[in-house]
Amino acid sequence: MDVSDPALKTPQSFAEYAAFGQILREMMPMLAEAYGTDRLQAVSAETDPAIPGPGGNPFAAIPPTMSFGGFRLSVRFQSPMNPRNDGACLCLKISDSECWVVGSACGLTFTSADPAKPNLDLLRVEEGRFEAGAWIPGRRLNGDETASLSLEGPAVLHIKFFTYD
Repeated sequence: MDVSDPALKTPQSFAEYAAFGQILREMMPMLAEAYGTDRLQAVSAETDPAIPGPGGNPFAAIPPTMSFGGFRLSVRFQSPMNPRNDGACLCLKISDSECWVVGSACGLTFTSADPAKPNLDLLRVEEGRFEAGAWIPGRRLNGDETASLSLEGPAVLHIKFFTYD
């Protein structure tokens, strides 16, 4: 074992690690079906840092972005609003207007990738969990919660949206 690896200097939260294990275990059939396709993508603060803005301005940084054909998901990690530097985000595209997002310590911005329909609005954002393969919706997010969509701890979101001109 390489004990000089910088990753070993950051202690992991066992509770957070267990929560992600539970989430991913419940989603495994869907994830396995999409594995190796462009429908399943992930980014992390460790491997996908933002491109710094001019003069190091964090508000002008270009975040890592996942592209899914008709839509994109940009993920903000460490920022003035999120001091953690260990965030991660996984997105599973269900259709051109629906996806699952799993993540922690990150902010999310959905945009249209269709020049004919350059606008994107969220129809429904639910936070919840899977039990025995079934989705159990928790709270529905709206208003300010979706205008600045972010995940503090391990969470699963079911998101439906539409694009328009």
